[in-house]
Amino acid sequence: MYVVSGCPRSGTSLMMDILRETFGEDRILGEKFIQEESEDKYKEQKEDETDEQYSARMYIYKKFEDPEKKKKRKENIEKTKNMNPNGFWEMLYTVRGCFFRFQDSEQLEKLLTEEKKSICKIVSQGLINSDPKYIDKIIYMIRHPRSVAKSQENLQRQFPFSEGSEPKINGEEEKVHSPEMYITVTTLASKWLQKYSNVEVLFVYFDELISNPKKVLTEVQDFLGEGDFSKSISRINPKLKRSFPQEIDSPFWKDAEFVYDHFIKQDYESIIKYMEDLNHAIHKKNKKIYCCRLARAVIEDECLVCMNSKQTRENFKKTSEEKGIDWRNEPCIFECGQKEEGNVTVEESILNNSWAKEDGDFEIEVVKINDFKISLTDFDKMINFKL
Repeated sequence: MYVVSGCPRSGTSLMMDILRETFGEDRILGEKFIQEESEDKYKEQKEDETDEQYSARMYIYKKFEDPEKKKKRKENIEKTKNMNPNGFWEMLYTVRGCFFRFQDSEQLEKLLTEEKKSICKIVSQGLINSDPKYIDKIIYMIRHPRSVAKSQENLQRQFPFSEGSEPKINGEEEKVHSPEMYITVTTLASKWLQKYSNVEVLFVYFDELISNPKKVLTEVQDFLGEGDFSKSISRINPKLKRSFPQEIDSPFWKDAEFVYDHFIKQDYESIIKYMEDLNHAIHKKNKKIYCCRLARAVIEDECLVCMNSKQTRENFKKTSEEKGIDWRNEPCIFECGQKEEGNVTVEESILNNSWAKEDGDFEIEVVKINDFKISLTDFDKMINFKL
């Protein structure tokens, strides 16, 4: 089997469309728009399904079908089509990988004996689960992580949030633009490619494919040893390059640049060793921090949102109080040593409790009585007076 791989949004769908045009759709394992095809196939009667069983299944389907969800799903499919008008050409193996499943045994057996190789898209994260005995050659699409991140943002902003619910920090719209996905899936691909170095791989650069399709497709033809790609050149529209790198702040660009620079050199071992170092930003982000005020482990993102969102803090206070936690006398562990700068001691964190300040508890932060320091909140509990 010939496999088209690469990080999502790196040109894998374009390459699949080129190969479909060159070799014919009968050699493609995948659907043009798999979401749409899956829904249509679900409504069809299965070969082993009786009329009664089919009628009952359709009755349940129609009974519980939510018109609003159906409308939204249809809109999302249309938006997805606009992102990749020539199709995605995906199937079961695309994300899960190609490995033995009893229910697929007949098809998998054919992959081992077929004269004309089938063509399948298996993205980077799918490779890690794939059995190399089913893969003859890989066309791996390469695109710079900044362009991938921008393209991913464009796709995500098509339909992940309901209107008016885009994430915001301090009133400003939060950017989805980040290389985290690129780093993760490319590291997974590196592990597979290092382990199975006997599998032939051709790197195809997305930007070069767009700017010089004749040269690149000649290389693809030589690599596969078959096919006439001359008619496929017309499938490449310069307008397909709609996402351009942006200088968006992120702590992960250094990690992304390292992974990219070494991946194009096929230095997979350096990537694996680099990512094993837990001091890199990509690992720090997902490091667990124990929140004493919530009595549970959290990740850094939750801490950052808590620090920047009053509504989040109010929600956390409510959760804490429901658990019976005296959060006013608990420190914020994140500000006690997890931040890059401005860390405080445990005592300072409790004394200047950021959650309590919003309640007006610390208009006068400290009251001094007989050389003992107590918060005004505690002082109010001790005495009752009226002005």
